[in-house]
Amino acid sequence: MFRATIIAVTAVLVLSACGKNEAVFPTPGQPIYQAPYQQPGYGGYPSGNGYPPGNGYPTGGFYPQMPQGYPQGYTPFLPVDYYMRNHPTYGQQWPQMWNQWNNHCHQSGISPYNFNVFWFEYFPSRYTSQPMTQIYYYLDVSYYGWMTPQTQFPQQMNPQIFWQYYQGY
Repeated sequence: MFRATIIAVTAVLVLSACGKNEAVFPTPGQPIYQAPYQQPGYGGYPSGNGYPPGNGYPTGGFYPQMPQGYPQGYTPFLPVDYYMRNHPTYGQQWPQMWNQWNNHCHQSGISPYNFNVFWFEYFPSRYTSQPMTQIYYYLDVSYYGWMTPQTQFPQQMNPQIFWQYYQGY
């Protein structure tokens, strides 16, 4: 009897501990208010000039700050924005990319803040050169690995809360 009790208690403790350190991913169909924690990855981007990971950025890492004049719906775009604006080669290219994306949205009748369409359709089909595919892969592995095309974002988001697990990366 004592032995059976010990085995049962041990089994309960082992089973209750399973999954405690695993990432919590969004539930399909529910908007997410915080990007789930994931171990940041490194997508193999050439680092000869310090980009990525973070050590070449002027501030030493990603800190989610909304650019002046942008709505909260821009929150999912912040890692892309931050990387592009702070990269010496692509800093001037991001405003052009953002304008082209907005024009595409206007012509297609979709919101420019529909990050899923931007991330899963527009960016990978529009920017197919080697450096841009490496940037896409780096950002995907480092910031967006938890996303699916069905991920839903609420209209009201706090960038510091949404990206809190990625601050400083």
